[in-house]
Amino acid sequence: MVTQFKIEREYILQGVVVNRATQVGVRGVLVEAWDLDTKYNDMLGQVTTDANGEFAIGFDSDYFGNAKADNGPDVFYKLFMDGTQVLNTMAKAAHNLPKRTTRVKLKPNPPQLQAPGRAPARTDAAAREPGG
Repeated sequence: MVTQFKIEREYILQGVVVNRATQVGVRGVLVEAWDLDTKYNDMLGQVTTDANGEFAIGFDSDYFGNAKADNGPDVFYKLFMDGTQVLNTMAKAAHNLPKRTTRVKLKPNPPQLQAPGRAPARTDAAAREPGG
């Protein structure tokens, strides 16, 4: 279940981070939401995905803005796994989002994901030799 906000926010970004290959939610991904501006980008919030890869970030109009008035935030995301950036959607920002809940599915190109307790596959010559 995605985090519910105790205080109403003008904007809520609600989404899921999924493994591109399996389409399964990825837990523990740091999601940062940003407003794209002409001079300085504004961080709107950050959160870590839950066990299902879900997240929610809430914010109000005072979190973003330029010298001129914005019609709405121009949102892009940065995703991090184990301190490594695995996705940046700045080039595909969603422009002028309306005041409401916006849902998104993010598909990063993560480092090799492996099942818990399994060693990574060996690809060197020793792995192909008997006893290697």
